Amino acid sequence: MKRKAFQRYLGNLEELVLHASQDSNAYISDLEIATNGQAKSEVLAAMTLSERRRNGIFFTDATIARIAAQHLKNELQSGATVLDPTCGAGDLLI
Repeated sequence: MKRKAFQRYLGNLEELVLHASQDSNAYISDLEIATNGQAKSEVLAAMTLSERRRNGIFFTDATIARIAAQHLKNELQSGATVLDPTCGAGDLLI
């Protein structure tokens, strides 16, 4: 079942986060890869469009994310924390 593959992705992501918090250099690269669009790819592979629509699962297009980032880049101070208002996979913020 495709959803099992997504569950494996989530388990791997959790492990990466735990390791990165203990040894920040060893797992950062893998964590960046796993969070920069991989969640979207995994969801698209695991669920049909009708399932995603029924569950309200939508992803922001990279073009829209770049436009939003351009508007915000001069407003944020170095080290600022940004909240994903939709509590999504973080693709928009990344």
